[in-house]
Amino acid sequence: MRLETNFAPSIGRTIPWLIGIGGLATASLWALAIWLSVDRARLEQASVGLAERMAHLRARREALAPAQRTLPSAEDIAAVHREVSEVNALTDVRGRPAVAILASLERLLPEEAYLTRLRHRHQTGEVQLVAEAPEHEALTELLHRLENAPEFTEALLVRQARVRAEETSAVRFEIQLREAGYD
Repeated sequence: MRLETNFAPSIGRTIPWLIGIGGLATASLWALAIWLSVDRARLEQASVGLAERMAHLRARREALAPAQRTLPSAEDIAAVHREVSEVNALTDVRGRPAVAILASLERLLPEEAYLTRLRHRHQTGEVQLVAEAPEHEALTELLHRLENAPEFTEALLVRQARVRAEETSAVRFEIQLREAGYD
């Protein structure tokens, strides 16, 4: 009785598998090499284009860059300040700006009243305003506040009227003021 055992596979059956796997690996490596070569060529081409674009942008930045300026001296600034003061003296500009007038009026205006028009004559210190409210009490209170405000020397009621619009009704006061400090 004879027993034959073979614990190692015969080489004859594994050789085709080894050749197939080796061929597949070789083909994969060649495909990878070709893909990397194509990608390298594309990146080199993009690099040349980006280098040209960067050079163009640097040249443009240098062309647009403002020339180095030196700051004016303290004497030059003082001279300009004197000139502006002289021009202001010639035009007789004095008093507060319109924004400061609006801030004062905002502080004095009752909650239920609102401004619809403001005219400020800077040279003469005259302020004309039109205010509206649902009832005349709010505008009467505004007139009293304006008369007692230190920012203004005169507060005159020029016109009073009832205004009707669609379903609402309001009282309109036209008031003339003079800023304090004007003769």
